[in-house]
Amino acid sequence: MSDSLLMLLEMIEDVLEEEEINEASLSLAQMAKSPIRLKTFIDKYSSGKPFELVGGGEVVLQTEPQILAALEQMYSSGIISTKKAREILKANMTFKSIDGKRINFSNLQKTSEFGGKASGFYVKKEEAARGQIDDLIKKAISSLPEDIDAIILNIYNGKNELIVSYDDIVGVVTTEKIGGTDPKSDFEIVRKDDKPRVYISHKDGTTPKHFGQWSGVTSRAGEKIAQHPEVIQFVKDIKQTIGQQPDGSYVYPSGISYGKVIKDPELVKMSIYGQDYDPAAPGSPNNVDIVAQGVFELVPVKDSLTKDDREQQRVFALKANHLIARKNPEPDFSGGYQPTLVSRFATARANYGIKHLRATIYPLGGRKITMIDDSEET
Repeated sequence: MSDSLLMLLEMIEDVLEEEEINEASLSLAQMAKSPIRLKTFIDKYSSGKPFELVGGGEVVLQTEPQILAALEQMYSSGIISTKKAREILKANMTFKSIDGKRINFSNLQKTSEFGGKASGFYVKKEEAARGQIDDLIKKAISSLPEDIDAIILNIYNGKNELIVSYDDIVGVVTTEKIGGTDPKSDFEIVRKDDKPRVYISHKDGTTPKHFGQWSGVTSRAGEKIAQHPEVIQFVKDIKQTIGQQPDGSYVYPSGISYGKVIKDPELVKMSIYGQDYDPAAPGSPNNVDIVAQGVFELVPVKDSLTKDDREQQRVFALKANHLIARKNPEPDFSGGYQPTLVSRFATARANYGIKHLRATIYPLGGRKITMIDDSEET
């Protein structure tokens, strides 16, 4: 197989893994993986906009207060499931059309705004997230006195300690590719007067199981990652574990993933923030400032450091389901987020010359992993 064909197959595999590409009906299970979809559903449902039906046609749903409250409760809590809906409503969640018919999620088409297929193109989850945070920023600005045209964003750690504050925030734009390659950053927060932008890498979902990886480990992720001693040793460990074929080649088996928790803090940080990671440098496409998972939220800060009430109106805390900042020397990896070298079977891959091997840096709790003992190092 030629290198160009292999690269094409790898790119197709990436798309299939990262995108929900099938035209299907809506479900709470899909929305749990990408809560932004639930927010989109709530907005359409509460405003009386039509939904497409599976098999064709449209329907407008009545906005029933108890249903809307249940949807909003699931969205705000991050616990999105049929079981949770039933627990809140004491009944199965169904909808009523304006002509009185009962409608289930399964009757509603998964259109492009919910991650489905539209005119041959797939809607990127990162674009939905960019639009969501941009909308939040613009709404926050519009809520302030007319002569205030920007806000301040505060980033806190899990202990609610202020890590970094960015002023003069006005909007968000998509990060452009670099030499045809996607950088670590998905979008950039724009600031007035050409102040340094705030670069954000966004992950979908609400748990470590919901996003693809922290980073790749091949040259596409950067030579500093690909040639790191721990990565090279991990490949040796994989070869030793799976053994050679009679012809001397290596073939990765299906049905098992091996892993090793990364020890070097520098490799950990590069996997999260990008190959150009530098804690002292300004943010850049491959040295991102923030990594966030799930739906964004802007919360007014009541206890700002400033004593000026007018100034305090501009201060908001940026929240998400899981959020870490490059300026925090001790990022929170609890709950299964610890960056881990992981191998798995992939039909079109041949990382490091091992057929069917896909090697990545993955959250420890993201998949079932058989850990490799350090004593196997050579």
